[in-house]
Amino acid sequence: MQSISVISAAAGFLVGTYISNRCASPIFAQVIIKLTPGAYVSSLYRQIMMNDQTHSIFGTGHSLTVFNQQMGVQLDWTHLLDINQTYQVIGSIFLAGILLIFVTELIRKSHAAVTMTN
Repeated sequence: MQSISVISAAAGFLVGTYISNRCASPIFAQVIIKLTPGAYVSSLYRQIMMNDQTHSIFGTGHSLTVFNQQMGVQLDWTHLLDINQTYQVIGSIFLAGILLIFVTELIRKSHAAVTMTN
């Protein structure tokens, strides 16, 4: 049971749940982290929880953009992803996962049907 806690804590740090991965990770690690859905969920959580506070403190200027980028509130692709774009990424990952499961099940069933007829 303790090994599961250690693994989940490490995963939380890697995807930026506890600390922004921009502050703690080299560039290549940041790119790899952006390939996992956990980074987007963490970013979405930060955007939902911090939106009002950051806008009241920083307004809508350059300092808000810098803060959101440095603290990992918004993930940076070619631009900072807003909340709707982050939802779209998470939805796309979810749909791709469902499609992958569906396709693998179809392949497995077709292989099973072929072996039963032989």
